Amino acid sequence: MTYLTLALGCGRMNTLDIPKLFASFLEGYDVEAKNAIWRSHSQRFNDFWKTRIMASGSGELSDGEIDDMVRILDRQGKGNTGNDEAVARAMIAQGAWRRLFKQIKGERELSTALDEMFKADRDGIALSAAINRVYDVNKGRRNNLTGATGTAIGAFLAAHDPFGNVSVISLNDRRKVLDYFSLAYAIDFEKDPVGKKIALSNLAIREGFGKLGVNQNARTISAFLYSAGVKDLWKFEQEVGPGPEAPPPVPAEARLPATHLSFTWRNSSRIFSSRIGRRPSSGRITS
Repeated sequence: MTYLTLALGCGRMNTLDIPKLFASFLEGYDVEAKNAIWRSHSQRFNDFWKTRIMASGSGELSDGEIDDMVRILDRQGKGNTGNDEAVARAMIAQGAWRRLFKQIKGERELSTALDEMFKADRDGIALSAAINRVYDVNKGRRNNLTGATGTAIGAFLAAHDPFGNVSVISLNDRRKVLDYFSLAYAIDFEKDPVGKKIALSNLAIREGFGKLGVNQNARTISAFLYSAGVKDLWKFEQEVGPGPEAPPPVPAEARLPATHLSFTWRNSSRIFSSRIGRRPSSGRITS
């Protein structure tokens, strides 16, 4: 058994270890099979958007057809099981999803703003402006669409284009990922408009991993980030903060091959560990 030990108090992961860690994840993740699922999900979502939301005279939405879309958007959507693929855990109630979709369909200005968001180029500038427009149009509506963390907007974007938009739908989680994995970004998470934060954080995560040699689509990167052992590294470390007696970073000569990687992190008297080896990984997003 070989081990790579990462100290909780280090604050960031050594970028030299990331390709090894990702390679270990891919041993248990069927990229082609997952891509096929997400091509189907995306096609269904976009067809629904075109024919049932944007098409005039298409009639009222039923709860059943909305629920079908929610199963794509939300891991906890009605009817989903632990083996089903969904964008993420959105923390939005089923009834709230239904009301939101019906409101979007019934209010042309809102549906048009979202449609323009889907059509915007992912260069950052165009998408940022389009997202800000959605927030402006939706102002005053208490419908879970335009919260401070961007969760619903992130879920919609990932369902529309799962290969170009990460399924890390919360801005809080995106910031933790960027900081923990030492990915460069030009975002002020405290002051920038929400559209800029959503658009540029997506680019920063995708391009950042690409520069580290991880040449995978946004969905695969997202599944990696929320896989067993990996999620606990960046989410746990950021939530509890460095400990007062944190051990020093692992020196370069101590880094070992990724045939099996076991991660151990310490905080006071508690030890948390998770092993990534040659075993299946669902890649479910549980943000």
